[in-house]
Amino acid sequence: MKSSIYILLSAVLFLASCHRLPLQTVESGYFLFDENDPQYKFSRNQESSVDIKEPQVLKQVLNDMAQRFMDRAYLRTEEDMKALMSLYKYKTSLYNYAPYDYLALSKEQEDKTQVIEEMSSLIENIARISALQQSQGSYNEAATIGRAGRISNGLSTELIYVDEKGRVLSDIFQYEAMSFIAIDQIFNIHLNKDIITDKALIEAHEANNFLANSNYTLLEHHWDLAYGYYKYFIRDLAKGNGLTELRGLLRELDLAFILGRIDINYHLYNQLPDYVETIRKNIVKLLSIRIREYLLGANTISNLQEDSAFAFPNLSRAYALIYALAFIPADHTSAPYLSLKECKALQAKMLISTAFWDKERLLANETTDTSLLSIYNTILEKLSNDNK
Repeated sequence: MKSSIYILLSAVLFLASCHRLPLQTVESGYFLFDENDPQYKFSRNQESSVDIKEPQVLKQVLNDMAQRFMDRAYLRTEEDMKALMSLYKYKTSLYNYAPYDYLALSKEQEDKTQVIEEMSSLIENIARISALQQSQGSYNEAATIGRAGRISNGLSTELIYVDEKGRVLSDIFQYEAMSFIAIDQIFNIHLNKDIITDKALIEAHEANNFLANSNYTLLEHHWDLAYGYYKYFIRDLAKGNGLTELRGLLRELDLAFILGRIDINYHLYNQLPDYVETIRKNIVKLLSIRIREYLLGANTISNLQEDSAFAFPNLSRAYALIYALAFIPADHTSAPYLSLKECKALQAKMLISTAFWDKERLLANETTDTSLLSIYNTILEKLSNDNK
């Protein structure tokens, strides 16, 4: 029996060695990986040929901004604001990447200006809430209808700060940054059809023309950066958290990125648009599920019914994710699902009257144009081609 097993193992190893390419080592050899430990590792000459420092560091900068200043509405002095703006707008010796430099890079100047103003407004309002709390002599003043302040998250002693409308501005900043930076970079910069089918890039890859001081080609780097933005900004949203609709979605996304990179290694380019379409469709599906859960999920609805403030984090995330529709191309066209102005108009529907405090309106049926159900149905209608 043991000899049979050894013979079988020897045969498997022999077949595997026959299929090894000399071009580049693919280190993620099996694909039935655990969801929490995907492998996207490629090397050339025994050195990694994957450079995703840019999205990794940008996410670190945004996390630093959130933890040090925004989550706690901690902008008490000019020095605090200078430190925050140094992270956001200027390259520092620690990070050397500034989120401001990456906002809506694919957009025309008018739209880019709108995005910059949106982010600036969020920072200014967080600073205003911080000053308001300080003037009251306490960072524990409770928010009420029409008054900014703190709320409890309902689960711990952690405090969350909201504006007069109930918006958790720190969450909105992070989720809108995901759209303005990561989703834009993935679909409009790095996986743009003009990039992945570009003859000059393919020829340079065929000739092993590496970028300066690197061991990867520009075509590889475009694909890797798209993966990096997905990994650091979006991937966590695809983890199930009890949502059965997300089952298998994480693996499909990971595999599409991995298999596309393998095909580039094999000099097989015909299926790259198909992998991009798989990525696009699954991220659209992911966003649709998450927006629905944040707007209409059991936690949001029960929290609104029990204590409106408990629902504010979820409502804020859904509010922010609406902007993603302005950066993902619809179907095979280059146009997004919505314009930035249309996204802003949808957000405005959530803010009429007493905004997030107005639970009767939010919980109304679809005949109320500004109810959560009506707003989600509008979003779903825009995404219907991907979710039939």
